[in-house]
Amino acid sequence: MGFVYVAIRFSFELVFIFQCGTYYDDTRTLNYLYILVLLPMLCCLLFILLRFAVLLGIQVRKQWFSNSSCGNWRVTVSECDADILLNGNIEIEHVSRLLNLDRNKTDSDVKGFRKLLYYIYQPRPDFKFSTQFVSTLCVAGIILFQISVEYFIISDWFKKKIPSWCGSDRDPKQCENSWNTILSFMNPSWVLCSLISLMLLLHFMKCH
Repeated sequence: MGFVYVAIRFSFELVFIFQCGTYYDDTRTLNYLYILVLLPMLCCLLFILLRFAVLLGIQVRKQWFSNSSCGNWRVTVSECDADILLNGNIEIEHVSRLLNLDRNKTDSDVKGFRKLLYYIYQPRPDFKFSTQFVSTLCVAGIILFQISVEYFIISDWFKKKIPSWCGSDRDPKQCENSWNTILSFMNPSWVLCSLISLMLLLHFMKCH
């Protein structure tokens, strides 16, 4: 049921995005920014969809071979884990299952993209993350990203509205310069706050 729900949700989200894009061609740039806001949610849905598909594929293959006449079929470790995950018998899961990190390897043994992950999180064999903790960190990161994009959408909208707001002022040019100066200070301040929040989030994850 989880796989069916995620598949339907992901399909409907894509339909709504592309359908709205055809109706508002005059604000196509704004629509692209709103799609950027929804991008983390779409990536999460796609990840869950693929994860469910892999687990269900393993489960179906295990049932198929167990009911066939090919003899005894040994169940590997990954398929046992898939069976446990599908049944929901565990509440604590190591984050390496999501990132595919090997707890027995060190930083010098890892290459490529996974080497960057080891700077944020180094798995330990004697410690486990709860799924609630990992989910909370992911949701916090997504919310931070969405708030940042929404802020720049509103900031861009303010810049377009400044000439109309200052049209009735005695000195429209000075009014526009004042508003632009305020926005020019707010934009880098918001970027700095976002970077600090992201660093604190990664540091909090590494410390725990």
